[in-house]
Amino acid sequence: LPRGPNPLISLSLFPNLQTLHVQRVPPSFFVPLPPDLQLLKVERSHVYSLRSLLFPPAPSASTSLPLDATLALTHLKISESSLTAQCFDGWSWSLLPNLTVLDLSHNNLTGPAPLRGVDSCSSLRSLSLRSNKITSFCRVRVALGRVGVSRD
Repeated sequence: LPRGPNPLISLSLFPNLQTLHVQRVPPSFFVPLPPDLQLLKVERSHVYSLRSLLFPPAPSASTSLPLDATLALTHLKISESSLTAQCFDGWSWSLLPNLTVLDLSHNNLTGPAPLRGVDSCSSLRSLSLRSNKITSFCRVRVALGRVGVSRD
């Protein structure tokens, strides 16, 4: 992996990349995600913001996303990555219109499930929130009546 103050790997070198599995690597090493990426697994990393993970700002870009910014992701797994409810600040699930599987298991999610607006993922069929300390799923169940939700 590149070293230095800004160690980035350009995934544009792999234009047909559809699957990316990252372990113990800061996700900020990869900028930007290819628009056709379908499966992203981030495990045993520290994710501080879902927005900056999936749509990292270019070094000279503003912090706003283009109006047509979406990803083709169908499967997103972020596990053992210290996710908290604050990681969802500024995030909109509508940026992942093709998402069918969402796995946020084994993180530090507490309190009500931080999934406001996840019902905009109309293709979502599976949601895993296992091994978190979520106390309320009522908003999730109302919004996602058709989705299999696993938790413990």
